[in-house]
Amino acid sequence: MSESESGGVPFYLMPLAAVFGTYVLFATLNVFYTVYRNLTHKKDSTSIPPTPIASFKFILTVVSIILSVFIYGYIVGQVENALLEDAFANTIFDPYDILAIPASSNTTIVKQAFHGLSKVHHPDKGGDERIFLQIILAYKALTDPVGKKNFELFGHPDGKPTSPTLNFALPDWLLFPKGNVALVLVLMYLGLFVGIIMYVVKYVTSAEEKVKKTLDQNSVAGGDLEYLAHKLSPNSTHWEVLYYIATTPESIDVTAKGIEKTQEIRDKKNAKLKKAAEEAKKVNSLTFDDDDGGWADDDDETEEEKAAAAALKKTEEEIKQQKAKLAHTMGKEIDPLELSLEGIDEGVIGQQWVEDRLVDLKVWPPKLPENAGTFKDNSTGKVVSPLDHPAVRKNILMTMGRLNSVVLNTNPELGKYSN
Repeated sequence: MSESESGGVPFYLMPLAAVFGTYVLFATLNVFYTVYRNLTHKKDSTSIPPTPIASFKFILTVVSIILSVFIYGYIVGQVENALLEDAFANTIFDPYDILAIPASSNTTIVKQAFHGLSKVHHPDKGGDERIFLQIILAYKALTDPVGKKNFELFGHPDGKPTSPTLNFALPDWLLFPKGNVALVLVLMYLGLFVGIIMYVVKYVTSAEEKVKKTLDQNSVAGGDLEYLAHKLSPNSTHWEVLYYIATTPESIDVTAKGIEKTQEIRDKKNAKLKKAAEEAKKVNSLTFDDDDGGWADDDDETEEEKAAAAALKKTEEEIKQQKAKLAHTMGKEIDPLELSLEGIDEGVIGQQWVEDRLVDLKVWPPKLPENAGTFKDNSTGKVVSPLDHPAVRKNILMTMGRLNSVVLNTNPELGKYSN
């Protein structure tokens, strides 16, 4: 049935109603699922967290559902009204034909015909309820003042039929479509079905990728395992195994952050020492007027007093070092002047000392594997060889130091500094 054959029924709105109705159904299910996920999701779970209920995305979904419900109701109301008007326009109601009397009949003849037909077609007498209703309407159109007026104006005793502006019911034309509407709806439902399958496949794939990414980010060994699997083989030597463990992405990243932090402390300490030296220089340049013409001589101090002063100073330094270590352990901010650093403070053993000793032992620089690779130095942005990369060099040095720990730990200098 075309639109021209059925008055002004907006058949083009029927698929649109189906679209909004389907969206409301699936979006509502999604909202309930999101609420369920929020109620059951645990913070320490490794699964992907659901969309928060207080998020803009969730609120937007709820608002869109409410708007879609009203749009659906409005469209259904418009179509239902148009269908009623079309059915009314194509239906001829003839009360004289229903009562089987001539059009010139008076009220008495109308009443006689009504009573006679009522006795025959009344449901209590075994008659047809639909025919009996038509008899009542015919009688109403010819005898009731309101019914008679409606019949004269609209052709029916009940007047022009109307439907609510908003109709949220599920109409028959959506459940059992006909003609071109049925073809459009079938194609639309088929497309919707295919779209749902594609969405589910995409969602599952995306969820798996997110879980994998989350696990990789939360796992220390995520990128390291991939690196080691690529580099090592059953024929790898012990040294190659140690080398590649020392150069895993996670090991390099941790060491690089440590080097960066140490350099920050070193810079701060150098700046403070420079400032202290400048202040001391200013103090030394002052002229003091006293009886001795300057500071008192220290020549009067005995050897015992000097030794006691030196011991006291050493004890104070040790206490400062212990406090610095304790503060560092507790994660507190440390005064750079309280830390002893290699290259700044005398007698401090560090990376350079270990490297120099390994050179003396003729094991540094080590012979690197053929597939040693290159590494990007994030501080400079350059790709460099392993020993030119600060973090990689330090990791390799630490590995070599452990391999030669017996010789290093028995070095006389180490014993001297530890005392």
